[in-house]
Amino acid sequence: MTYHPRGPHRKPGRIGQTGREKVVRDLISSLLMIQFVRFLGVGGFATVLYYAVFISLLDMAGVQYLIASIAAFVPSFTFNFWMSKVWVFRNPDKRAVYRQLVWFTVKHLVAFGLNALFLYILVEWRLSPLPAQLTLTAVYAAVSYFVSRWIFRK
Repeated sequence: MTYHPRGPHRKPGRIGQTGREKVVRDLISSLLMIQFVRFLGVGGFATVLYYAVFISLLDMAGVQYLIASIAAFVPSFTFNFWMSKVWVFRNPDKRAVYRQLVWFTVKHLVAFGLNALFLYILVEWRLSPLPAQLTLTAVYAAVSYFVSRWIFRK
């Protein structure tokens, strides 16, 4: 048995960390994890909604891939905004809706513009539209959480 200054029965922790600090840190960590899981769930459903519309228009209706992408964006965006505000980030501030909607729209329009540009480039480089869009979606999801946390901050 090795000697530990906090006692042999305790696991080493941060030096000077009180029990209350650890509880608060663990609680914040748990809440952020729950928030992130909710974010992934809402984003996942919005993505499924996007692809359902995108694939339906692309394959079933024969719509050109960029137009299909634009049409798929609208219902996905609407669902994503309201669920992010109300459920993921639990921001009840009704006065902030306009500011949040503007920034959420800016975030999505910038992402959408970059998505359309890179979708065009990837398809022109002979990558099929669906794998190209899946690749772009993964890249977008990587940064979206942090931008959304800023948008829906309290």
